[in-house]
Amino acid sequence: PHAALYLPRLYSLIGGSGFGDIGTPMVLLTQFLYGLPFVALAATVVRRALGPLPPAAWIQTAVLLALTANLFPRTDWGHLAYVLPPSAVQLFVLARGSSGPAGRLRLAPWAAFALVLVLGVGTVLAGRALHGSAGPPTFGPRVPQRPVSALFQHPSVPRVIRYLRERVRPDEAIFVARGEPLIYFATDTRNPTPFGGVFRGVRDKQESLILNALAEVRYVVMSEIDRPSAAYYRDELPAVQAHLERYFHIPGEFLGENISWLSVLERGRDRGPTALDLMGARTKARAWVRQRYGKMSPTSESPPKLGARQNRRPLPIVLGRWGGGVDFEIELPRNAVFQADVGLRLLAGMSALYEHPRRTRMAVSLGREGQFETLESRSVLYRSYEGRVWSPLEVDLSEYGGERVTLRLEAIPDAPLTLGTLAWWGSPRIALKPDAGDQ
Repeated sequence: PHAALYLPRLYSLIGGSGFGDIGTPMVLLTQFLYGLPFVALAATVVRRALGPLPPAAWIQTAVLLALTANLFPRTDWGHLAYVLPPSAVQLFVLARGSSGPAGRLRLAPWAAFALVLVLGVGTVLAGRALHGSAGPPTFGPRVPQRPVSALFQHPSVPRVIRYLRERVRPDEAIFVARGEPLIYFATDTRNPTPFGGVFRGVRDKQESLILNALAEVRYVVMSEIDRPSAAYYRDELPAVQAHLERYFHIPGEFLGENISWLSVLERGRDRGPTALDLMGARTKARAWVRQRYGKMSPTSESPPKLGARQNRRPLPIVLGRWGGGVDFEIELPRNAVFQADVGLRLLAGMSALYEHPRRTRMAVSLGREGQFETLESRSVLYRSYEGRVWSPLEVDLSEYGGERVTLRLEAIPDAPLTLGTLAWWGSPRIALKPDAGDQ
C-alpha cells in the first residue's frame, strides 16, 4: 500500500513528496532494481555450476552478499543504494569470467566505459532537472542551498527556521522530534539527546533520555500531523507525547493555517499531571449511537485510527443519525479536572481524510445512579472560518472527588447525519491541578 516509499530517492525529489500516483513504469523499474542483487547472486550460482571462479570473484561475491543482507529488515532506498553498484560489478565479473581471454579484453573495458557514459549523462540530466525544480534559498544564512524536494519548498520549513532563529541563543538545546537535522544546523542549535529520530525496540532508554533533555528545552519542532507512514509518534514514544501535551503548546503563528507538516511547540503553562488518560481507557469504555427520538443503542463499530494534530491525539467517536458518544466508568481523584480540545475540522487517517460534522454540540456529562448532568458543552463549526484550530474545554471536577461516576463525552448534531460519520475529542484526560500533583 505504500509503494511510493520504495521509489528511487531521485524520483521522489523531482516528483514531490513521493505519495502521489507514481505510475506503472516507475513501479516496474523499482522492482527491477530491488531484484537486481538477487539476480546477481543467482547468476553467480549458475556460473559456478558451469566452472570455477577466480578468487577475486569470490571476494566480490562476499561483498555483494553482505550488502544484500543489509536490505533486511529495512528495504529502503538508502540501503539499496549501497548494494546496486556491487550488483552491477558482479554481473560484469561473471560475464568477463565466461568469455575467454579475448572476451575479457573486448567486453569488460567497453562495458565499463558504456556504464560510466550512461551514468555521466544521466547525472548531468538529473542535475538540470533538480535545479529546475528547486526553489530559491529560504533556510536562512547558514543554508544557502536551493531546496529541491517539494516537501522542503513548503513555506512551513523556512517559517520554523525563521521563528527559532529570532528566539534561540547560539548553541541552545532544542528538540526536533521527527529527526530533521536541517533544523538544528539552520538555527545554530544543538540536539540535547543522542537520537536523531525514533529508534525501534529501545523505547525505555529513549523515553528516559528524551524526557530528561526536555527539562531544559524551550522549543520542540514536531510534525504538525502525525503521519501513519512513519508510525505514530504517540505509539513510538507515548511518555514523550504525554510530556509535550502537558507542558508545550503551539504558538499562534503556526495555528489557523492549512494543513502543514512541520510546526513549533513552545513551553507554556503546566496543565497538570495525568490521573487518567481517556485515550488509553477507551478499550474499556462503552460506545453508543443516538437514533431517532433520542434512542440510544450500543455500537461495536470500531472507529479508524487518526493521526495526532496540533499536539493533540484524537479520540474518534462513530455517530448515528443523531450523534453518539462514549461512557467511561471511573473513580474521580481529588482536585481532578477534565481537559480536552474540540472543534478541529479535518483529521487524517491511514488512507483517508475525515471531516467533523458541522453545527455540532460537544457535551461533557456526569452520571450518578443513572442520572446524567451536563457539566459543559461547546458548539463547534457553526461558521465557515471555524475548525482550523482546537478549542480547549475544561471542567473542574474537584467537587466530585472520590466518587465513582460515569463520564460521558457526546457529540450532538443539529441535523441528522449519515451513518458512520465521525466526531472527535482532542487528547481527553482527567488531570490533577498543577498545584495538587502530589495528592
